[in-house]
Amino acid sequence: MVSPKVPDIKACLRRKMFRDREECYVYANYKMMKEIALFQQLEHPNIAKLIGYCIQSDPLYSRERDHGVISVVEFGSKASLHRISDMSWQHKLQASIALADLLDYLENSPLGSLAIWDYKHSQFILTSDNKIKYSDLDDLSADEPQCETQEDCIIPKSNRIKVLCTHSRCDGFNAKFNLLRTTKEFLKPLLKETPEEYQTELDEIFAKLNKLEMNAKDVKTMLTEMNDRHINYEGL
Repeated sequence: MVSPKVPDIKACLRRKMFRDREECYVYANYKMMKEIALFQQLEHPNIAKLIGYCIQSDPLYSRERDHGVISVVEFGSKASLHRISDMSWQHKLQASIALADLLDYLENSPLGSLAIWDYKHSQFILTSDNKIKYSDLDDLSADEPQCETQEDCIIPKSNRIKVLCTHSRCDGFNAKFNLLRTTKEFLKPLLKETPEEYQTELDEIFAKLNKLEMNAKDVKTMLTEMNDRHINYEGL
């Protein structure tokens, strides 16, 4: 629900770059409408479900803040590192596979390759069955950065890794940006305490991820093979 406590409203009011305070509510309501539209068009096991929404447009109310949007999304706790650390290694590995599958879906979504620009743990929830789900969709974008040369296409917080500048766009930027951020925020913390027999293999995977020499589908395939071996080993 859009209220004075919503981060976008608080940030807008703090910046004071508006002609009227009501403009802050217009922007926040627009972002929520965008998020509702994205929830309706994107479907993946690791994207939270939109349960319902309501658009308040009673003509008796003249203020923009009273013409708000309310959405109800699948419940879960914030996917903090503290909560994730309590999961078993088997669950952590399976969660990593699911996140790689989510990135592959976002790269090839019906709306094009989507980037999670405001990437942080608070954008994800941890459900009661230990699934990490992306729940804050309003900062998703299919726009890849504009460019004139390849120097304009350096992935942020990478070791100057670049993608090709094609037709004035950084081609493949969104997918690599998502993968780099997910590796840092989730994959490395999730797979930190790995059984010794898989450590060398994981070190090789992370070495390639640090250079972005793999895509999300590659990560999913390699981690799935590791999970299958682990299940077979546990079953012996």
